Amino acid sequence: MPVLKIYTNISRDKIPADFLEKATDFLMKLLDKEKKFVKVCIVPDVMMICNGDSSPCLVSELLALERFNKEANKKYAAEIFAFYKEQLGLEYNRANVVFRDPGRENIGLWPK
Repeated sequence: MPVLKIYTNISRDKIPADFLEKATDFLMKLLDKEKKFVKVCIVPDVMMICNGDSSPCLVSELLALERFNKEANKKYAAEIFAFYKEQLGLEYNRANVVFRDPGRENIGLWPK
């Protein structure tokens, strides 16, 4: 169920071709989930500004069930920002991540 949604002003041609696969593998390890449950979405070319500056930046949201708390979020944020820096070249002050637990009752799954 983990879902990582990324909105960025980075142009599509500047995003590594294997970014989605690497992000999927990263989330699998970060959240200890099987690949079949992980979803990643990146929306490039978004008109956005960060800190009054329109140089490359992003905003992201990580949805997962029963994973987030103050201490865990610090660890997750550090690792996520390091991943963004490594893969997209973004400095830490050019990105943010919102952690959200939608609650099990708010997740629709394919009927069995």
